Amino acid sequence: MNILIAGGGLAGTMAAKALRELDPGAAVTVLDEERHRYYPRPNLIEFLAGRLPFEKVFAFPEGWAAKQGIDLRLGQTVARLRPAERTAETGSGEILSYDALLLATGARAALPPVPGTGLPGVFVLRTLDDALALAEHLRERRRTVVLGGGLLGLEIARAVRGRGGEVIVVEFFDRLLPRQLDPAAAGILKAQFERLGVAVVLGAATQEILGGADGAVRGLKLASGAEIAADGVVVAAGVRPETAVAREAGLAVGKGIVVDDRMRTSAPGV
Repeated sequence: MNILIAGGGLAGTMAAKALRELDPGAAVTVLDEERHRYYPRPNLIEFLAGRLPFEKVFAFPEGWAAKQGIDLRLGQTVARLRPAERTAETGSGEILSYDALLLATGARAALPPVPGTGLPGVFVLRTLDDALALAEHLRERRRTVVLGGGLLGLEIARAVRGRGGEVIVVEFFDRLLPRQLDPAAAGILKAQFERLGVAVVLGAATQEILGGADGAVRGLKLASGAEIAADGVVVAAGVRPETAVAREAGLAVGKGIVVDDRMRTSAPGV
């Protein structure tokens, strides 16, 4: 049995581990676009806050995959699928055959449709490389705006504040955690964050992320016309499912990749 897994995050890694335990003779290959081995994403917050050293971020020790007989290929992606042939083409052009393919490509950080999201000093927090880049930025720059008052945005704000930075959370809705909390509970949460030294701006729509003369971020302009000075902006606006490869291959795709109750896609073997 030749099994190919596209994606080395939680789903892909745990699937590879389970497959190896169930079938010691199966060939299991994992392609992961990241250059780091698997880590639980919640560890990124602890790493960013300085509470978790780099070497403790990872779920398994160095070399774990090889010892399990799993062919882990970091920095590689599935660029194209040919389900009729049961082959996949990697980003480097290599053609891999499979008996079964698991698409575990997950999602990417969403960016709002506002000018300036491509400026230097604008960050998301989805990968370990994102966390490393943001941590490096925070060494020299102290004023950070977090766009989004949901769970991730508040965790990022708390982590940045814990590093001694100045933080402002800007939320479009009239309260923090608008999908989880009623106004009274959200008010209590807001007060707790303000006691931590995190400023909160509610009911504010972002019109533009502003760049300075050096081309880097200098602040934020709101729809009200108000401006907020900042050295960096972290966007915490949710995620978008990674469906491009599946869609191009002709698989049924809706808001995500369409599957049945056994997680089978519209293509046999995928």
